[in-house]
Amino acid sequence: MHISKGELVNEDPATHPPLLFQLEQQNQEELEVQRNNGQVLFRGIEFLERDPAKRPQIWQYPPNQRDVVKRAYLNLGPMQPLLQTYEPSGPQHHQRRFQYHWFNCFPSWLEYSESNHRAYCLFCFVSNKSKTQQGGSDVFTV
Repeated sequence: MHISKGELVNEDPATHPPLLFQLEQQNQEELEVQRNNGQVLFRGIEFLERDPAKRPQIWQYPPNQRDVVKRAYLNLGPMQPLLQTYEPSGPQHHQRRFQYHWFNCFPSWLEYSESNHRAYCLFCFVSNKSKTQQGGSDVFTV
């Protein structure tokens, strides 16, 4: 379809595939290119990894998707599981445990990973720009 002199003209779909088909084909081609570059693709908020230890870093998404991913994680809020007990860490003679009441002290940013039993910062995660080799720069995101 195209607009010519103010009127809508239908073209033969056999010679010009529908626009929706062209967009889907273009999106598929872009997905293949991005997969080959090792980037993670945002497929929707329902597909985001909630566990902070397992989620891909923001810089791993294509640049044109990063802001959308950041907003999606901020809309979901921090992962704050209520567990019966939190695994201890540290030396045997001085074990420490995460405390659920810490979520009340830091409700907007403190997260906890059930998979590796560590605390994370949601704001640090969404504002982390790239992989760095500096010590401690990603301590609350990786």
